[in-house]
Amino acid sequence: MVKIAVVGKYTDLSDAYLSVSKALQHASFAAERKLKIVWIEAADLADDTMTSEPAAHAEAWAKLKGADGILVPGGFGDRGVEGKIAAVRYARESKVPFFGICLGFQVPLLLTLREPPHSHPAFPRSHTPRPPPSASRSR
Repeated sequence: MVKIAVVGKYTDLSDAYLSVSKALQHASFAAERKLKIVWIEAADLADDTMTSEPAAHAEAWAKLKGADGILVPGGFGDRGVEGKIAAVRYARESKVPFFGICLGFQVPLLLTLREPPHSHPAFPRSHTPRPPPSASRSR
């Protein structure tokens, strides 16, 4: 059996990652392996959840550490990004296979930009507030 952790922000919705779960099922059939998908709420992996919801944080990390591979799908907005970064850091440091889709594919870059020698809080444009558009624009 192979356990794949899916670290996302819509894990409570049964069909939010339907195409991802079907793709994993088809891959497991092709590889002749049984599949267990472990759903992990990305926000539960974030450091701030350790103090606000310690039980959810511990459970999420136990699930992640028990997985044979990690898949981070896309998502919109800031919620869950820190947890996705934490999952990718764990995959990198523990040499656990990782696959990212959409934003999940960009997360390793965010992690790289936060580490030395870069060491700055990096976010894609969609995760930083933008100033309102100017009422007067010159053409």
